[in-house]
Amino acid sequence: MVKNAVVENLGAWKLFVQVAGFRSFRSAAKALDADPSVVSRRIAQLEEALGFRLFDTSGQTLALTENGRRALCTISPLLDIADKTFADIREGVVRPKRQLHILASAGFQNAFLWRATARFRLIHPDTSFWIETFRQGDSFFDQLGHGVDIIVTSFRQENPNLYLRRVSRHPKVCVASPALVEREGPFEKPQDLGKVPLSANVHFLRSISFRRGDEVADGPRHFAMLTDNSSFLADWAAAGCGIFVGCPSTIAADRIRDRRLVRVCKDWSLPLLEGWAYASLAEAMNPNSLIVTFLDFLEALNRMVLEDARTVVDTAGDAM
Repeated sequence: MVKNAVVENLGAWKLFVQVAGFRSFRSAAKALDADPSVVSRRIAQLEEALGFRLFDTSGQTLALTENGRRALCTISPLLDIADKTFADIREGVVRPKRQLHILASAGFQNAFLWRATARFRLIHPDTSFWIETFRQGDSFFDQLGHGVDIIVTSFRQENPNLYLRRVSRHPKVCVASPALVEREGPFEKPQDLGKVPLSANVHFLRSISFRRGDEVADGPRHFAMLTDNSSFLADWAAAGCGIFVGCPSTIAADRIRDRRLVRVCKDWSLPLLEGWAYASLAEAMNPNSLIVTFLDFLEALNRMVLEDARTVVDTAGDAM
């Protein structure tokens, strides 16, 4: 009876998942604000109730046994479902079966997500979307399984308790208004960019470096305008205020078609902007999941949209 009570205790299994994620009793205890000896003892009780070891403690670092790995794969989806169910009960929420609640950066929403949701509804008209913008510093991964279905961001973070998938790869380019290029240009190499005010997305600053074949050049260090909204920066550049360094190609293409922007520094490339989607393991393992269906669509549509944007940016968008 006691053994069954231990095995059926969700708290014990949540503790197991935490320890498996950190690969350390001490780190898991610190995250939970608990005593390491208490964490170790509760895991030992769970192992005794199960009749097998979950962790191999013989090495310098904690490792899952084969039984532990199987247990982690089995219990993680069940805990995700339980957390989502308890959250809905506490909040009195009855969620529509065909609604997707997505947290995404403002940049990804502007660059791609609005297209994807609109086109997805053409195929699945009974689906509705609830999209929110997360801010830098938010503990947004904690919200998966608590009312949030998908998180999309440019940051990649390995987490054994979450489903991770790359859904987009956006080339980034430098753009300016035709009037600015005519007045202050040409802008053919990275060193030329310093002649005018520059702007950039604050999240991409670490990845601003230029490459042409084997030649590499550092990106600019000083910017007149920084924000996390790439559409705002593209309009800033289109107004003739300066050059947007690292504009996602999908955002640039729309304004190049309208002749509001042209591409500068065209022979130099910038690192790709990648979009990563996170979801619960429970949804990833469900073959009928609306979440997985949408992520499949997102990845496929990304290839089509980027090919169209690349054609515009690489041809009509070139500055003379």
